[in-house]
Amino acid sequence: MLNKNIAIAVAVVLAIVCLAEAREEGPHDMADALRMLQELDRYYTQAARPRFGKRSDAYTNWAKDLEKPDLPAWLSYARRR
Repeated sequence: MLNKNIAIAVAVVLAIVCLAEAREEGPHDMADALRMLQELDRYYTQAARPRFGKRSDAYTNWAKDLEKPDLPAWLSYARRR
């Protein structure tokens, strides 16, 4: 009987502690979270910007340059005459 009462008392104390920890966050905590998100956005906007200039202007797709332009069938037929 004594062990059962001790177990119930421990469970009640544990439940009270869990409920106290699970309280809703106040508005000041939300403001801090928004401020932190804004700082992270500012940091990663600068750190993850697109990189320009990796390829030179002389870069070409040589395989595409070797292809002949597609001619419609009627144009190739007209050129045979």
